[in-house]
Amino acid sequence: MKKRRHTSIAPAPEPSEWLSLSTCSLCLRTLRNGEWIEAETIIRELRSFEHQAPPRLKSAVCDACVESIYLRRAQPEALAA
Repeated sequence: MKKRRHTSIAPAPEPSEWLSLSTCSLCLRTLRNGEWIEAETIIRELRSFEHQAPPRLKSAVCDACVESIYLRRAQPEALAA
């Protein structure tokens, strides 16, 4: 019978590090250290799935989504015929 190797996993961050996250309401990217990161990356890095409670999410809009909104508003609207 083969013995299974146990790999050590780094401990999950303390709750104080992830309790409150700003998340873009449109694209779901999360603000971390001044950079907007994909939600899947944040979940994996912070290992939030290992904690008893999920992090608190604050609504925000990322820079890319803000720019997209401004560009759409600057375009003249086509009138319905």
